[in-house]
Amino acid sequence: MKVLGVGATGTIGSAVAGALEARHEVVDDEISAGLRGKLPGQVALARRAVHHLRDGGSIALTGAPSPHP
Repeated sequence: MKVLGVGATGTIGSAVAGALEARHEVVDDEISAGLRGKLPGQVALARRAVHHLRDGGSIALTGAPSPHP
């Protein structure tokens, strides 16, 4: 399965991406730096992604304090 990691450079994102790489192809995309905040970007991403999920698929959103306001 191909997994998109958006801004997976923090502590949690890096750990999750590393764990997923054992069984999946992880594609990292650092688009979150250009967003005003992570939450609006994550909501928009989830709203678009939900239409592409297979039966039983899921969307996992994680968060942590961002150095960018």
